[in-house]
Amino acid sequence: NLSARITLEDWALGDRVRLTIQAYGENLLDQDQRINSVDFGSLGFATLTWAEGRRFGITATARY
Repeated sequence: NLSARITLEDWALGDRVRLTIQAYGENLLDQDQRINSVDFGSLGFATLTWAEGRRFGITATARY
């Protein structure tokens, strides 16, 4: 599972405002991953949960 994050921090926006911007990506290789399952023996798998697929996002925070 490959993830990455880059941050631009303490960026001046005017005289009194400081901005922080982050760009991130999770599961960048978009691999199918089983994260949880329940096995009832001879009945097989009763439940199966997969990890989330590839995700990207941006967050911004302003301090004043």
